[in-house]
Amino acid sequence: MKTIVDEIIAAFKSCGTITGVCEKVGCSHHRVKKILSSNGIVINDTHYLILKYAEEGKTPEEISKMTGLSVKTVNSYLPAVRPYYLVNPSENAKRVKRSKQRKKNGEGNPNNTSGSTGVVFINKKWAALINYKSKRYWLGTYERKEDAVKAREEAERHLGDNFQRWYEKEYPLVNKRRIKK
Repeated sequence: MKTIVDEIIAAFKSCGTITGVCEKVGCSHHRVKKILSSNGIVINDTHYLILKYAEEGKTPEEISKMTGLSVKTVNSYLPAVRPYYLVNPSENAKRVKRSKQRKKNGEGNPNNTSGSTGVVFINKKWAALINYKSKRYWLGTYERKEDAVKAREEAERHLGDNFQRWYEKEYPLVNKRRIKK
């Protein structure tokens, strides 16, 4: 399987220009320069000069003053310190990607045993809850899973500006218990 790095290097070898690579591969100039530089490919005389000063231990600010280029331009020619996201992803980046894909496909969390978001089985009953603005709201316990799912779906329909008002009206006892604690 060919990676984006392999595609950029092959495209640069065939056309020889950054703009040509960008058009062929669909990446930004900055990304192309970083990947080529990180793989030891020198693009032009300016790039060579920047790499030479960097090898001598000069900072991007010092190189900027010496060459008359902006610090941002100098940094774009220096090799990448960290890999680009999803070019060579870490384990955490892979987990994040899988989680986003599951959410996009409507699959939800694989650890969810009820099959419904916000519905859990505790103390031999089904419970419904929802998170809103970093707070967890208890929607009650139910004998049947279907009832807990209905409560959760009803709460989801009211998410937004009036959720707090709706919740206080629908669940007054839960709200009073929260205030007493």
